[in-house]
Amino acid sequence: MKDYLFGIAIFLGLLVLIGNVALKQMGRVNVARETLDDARIQLRSSESSRSSKNIQLMAQFGNSDVTRFMRDNGATLQSMKEIGSINQRVGSESEALRIPIQEQKTEIRAMKGRQGTTVEKVSMHQYSITILSTFRDSLVWMGKMEDAFPFARIESISFTPSGDYVNLQTRILFPNLDQTILSQ
Repeated sequence: MKDYLFGIAIFLGLLVLIGNVALKQMGRVNVARETLDDARIQLRSSESSRSSKNIQLMAQFGNSDVTRFMRDNGATLQSMKEIGSINQRVGSESEALRIPIQEQKTEIRAMKGRQGTTVEKVSMHQYSITILSTFRDSLVWMGKMEDAFPFARIESISFTPSGDYVNLQTRILFPNLDQTILSQ
């Protein structure tokens, strides 16, 4: 009889251990389910917010205008979203023209939005760069920057003579536009 008691005790211990593991797993599943439900609710609210912004834009500008703007400028807006892609494009344009970049730095800035719009502040990347080249090549480089980034604004330009070359210092502002407002 003592042999059976020992076997029964081991069997009951295993049952308790398996039950404990099953309860912990059920708790993890419940937590994961609650997290998933919260994410679904958040997604629905962000989708409804985006659709209401799109409705406002469509009422203000008309659906065809917004669609045409995004079709024509969507890639440019996406390329200006991160400063890394701006750095890459500026570097490739400078290398193509064989213009050495002397110095470059970036900062985040916020500018006041236009009156009559719901945008209070526009986030901007301020890009300061110094190049050394001939006057002609520096003008060509500035034109390439304007072509590559049509929504960027040149804030200041300074030419300083340096022998046969000029030292160009410029600050360019790149707006960080919220595409969720503009997209459909």
